[in-house]
Amino acid sequence: MKTLFLFLVAALQSFPLLGQWSQNAAFPTHIAGGDGEQVLPKTAITSDGYVYVSRFDNGSNGNYDVYLQCLDQQGVQQWGQAGVLVSGNPSMTWLTDYDLSVDNNGNAIVCFQDIRSAGVNNIYIYKVNPAGTLLWAPDGLTLSSDTSTDYANYSPKVCNTSDNYCYAAWQRSGPGNDEIKIHRLSAAGQKLWGENGVSLTSGAGEYTWPQLLESTNGEILLKYFVDSGPFWAPTRHMYVARFNTEGILQWNTAISEAGGISAWNQLIAFEPDGTGGAVLAWYDDRNSDMVNEVYVSRVAGDGSLSMPVNGALATLDTGMQQYYPVLTVDPAQQRIYVFFKITDADQNNSGICRQLMDYTGIRLWGETGVNILALSPYVASPLYSWQTQEGVVLVYEEGAVPSSDMSMLLKASCFRMNGMSPFEGVLLASNATNKYHFDFGRHSSNWISLMWEEGTTAMDIYGMRLNPDGSLGMQYPAPQNLSAVFVPPSTVQLNWQSPAGSLQVLNYELYMNSELLQVLPGTQLSFEIAGLDPGTYSFHLIATYPGDHQSAPSNTAQVMVVSVMDDLAPGPELDFAIYPNPFWKRAEISIYSKTGNLATLCLYDLKGRKLEEIQLRSRTSGWNSFKWEPQTRLASGVYLLKLQSGNWRSVKKITIL
Repeated sequence: MKTLFLFLVAALQSFPLLGQWSQNAAFPTHIAGGDGEQVLPKTAITSDGYVYVSRFDNGSNGNYDVYLQCLDQQGVQQWGQAGVLVSGNPSMTWLTDYDLSVDNNGNAIVCFQDIRSAGVNNIYIYKVNPAGTLLWAPDGLTLSSDTSTDYANYSPKVCNTSDNYCYAAWQRSGPGNDEIKIHRLSAAGQKLWGENGVSLTSGAGEYTWPQLLESTNGEILLKYFVDSGPFWAPTRHMYVARFNTEGILQWNTAISEAGGISAWNQLIAFEPDGTGGAVLAWYDDRNSDMVNEVYVSRVAGDGSLSMPVNGALATLDTGMQQYYPVLTVDPAQQRIYVFFKITDADQNNSGICRQLMDYTGIRLWGETGVNILALSPYVASPLYSWQTQEGVVLVYEEGAVPSSDMSMLLKASCFRMNGMSPFEGVLLASNATNKYHFDFGRHSSNWISLMWEEGTTAMDIYGMRLNPDGSLGMQYPAPQNLSAVFVPPSTVQLNWQSPAGSLQVLNYELYMNSELLQVLPGTQLSFEIAGLDPGTYSFHLIATYPGDHQSAPSNTAQVMVVSVMDDLAPGPELDFAIYPNPFWKRAEISIYSKTGNLATLCLYDLKGRKLEEIQLRSRTSGWNSFKWEPQTRLASGVYLLKLQSGNWRSVKKITIL
């Protein structure tokens, strides 16, 4: 009996607690299950870290009902095991794509099609608040209202812009050419472009597969295809159009008219370029040689192309098949990270390649890119990538059994512009099972939620939370920008900033020379220590959260306390702190000035050569902070920063990763 008890304890420790983000790749977080199928998950994250997950569920009556679940920052389900039923209206037995987003107030926006109206596929959109209340009427808003079975509306996409307006676009098919329909909605659900919205169509072909991005000033970019010929083998051209907030077309640019895009290449990599334009990546067989190749293009905010017409090749190694590109854009450096699947000619072996390109299409990681996974019998494919403070993180799937896509693992690796990899092959889901229909949400602090359906006949929904450093599960952020200033004759003044995010901090544990000195309230952001003997002191903080959760240590702040008779005693008039240190691309510099006078910040290498000088304007006395990114391209290593104002100066070492 004792042995059995110990086994159960060990088993319970291995499995994640019910309803919390798992930290164990062997046991991903179970989001939804039960009778029947739970399929096509979508996920979106609010600014305060709550995660919405939608799904189609035919467990209760055989109909594919739409459900929504809300998880708090720790991954605890807020609406019971099943979640909230958004719509039980009748739907087709086959499903197409749909979309989920969030608005600026933390509400979920879910948009889909069903056949509630005369058996015709029409588009409906719902807004649900964090309490699970449907805000736009019990049956949502009707965006299309066809009553003839000659018509069908499907595969809607939504985009909630920074000014808190919502755009929805979808494909409408009928006796004429297929067209793209677009609506703009206010936060209250008012249709701002009329009852029928705006149409994009012509007699030139079928307009298909819209995708949306925000441009600038609340305007949107719309990617779409124009198809001609048979639907199973169309001649497919790709365009991006820009609409203003009044629904007026600003420009319409051809991205690729080379052809060769297959009927199954539908939703492509489509990301903002940071200046009102977009970057796109896709694969095609424009040469009709049965070899697919990956292309990348950038359209600027004014509709002009900065890359070659019809796109730039991601690699010149064109002897193998290339599929499924995902991309991440670094607007500050104007660099594009592209990851794509490679296979041999017969597609018996597969791998993953990476490439770095600039905005003109130049390949910066060599003309053939770099293989992340070399060709092998193990099936592999990229899924999603995004930029973090650690580098660009790629999530990908890799087979556990040769020549089988039925036993897949989920992994993540991180890459930097200089080719360094802070982590590679981190397991996100080590249970080798069927996994389908992945979806990803990204938080502003650069962690993501990833969702998928899993199983063979009765699918369930699973998910994980992945942090920028490659760790899994809830991450409790540390206090930021701790600084220590010596105030003669024997006092040290400590200042810090709250942890990133919106979690409540119960208290701070303050450590001096690695020993606990004081427990401070979570609302306190400064502390003064008096009566210190001469010597060097180091300080760090740990934040404590509800549930007895603790953060990692903050940065360490060091200060030297000296006798006032010592000529080396630093003055309290001027000091500064750098966080993080070491850092990769940018850091935050906090400057303490007793007078607020003009100051100069200079960057030197270890040979004493001045690399950069910044004149800091007069500012208020006390602590002031600003983001700093070296203008000079620096190799990894140690450098010196000197802050000077009048006769006062302070010098600190920094490390560039």
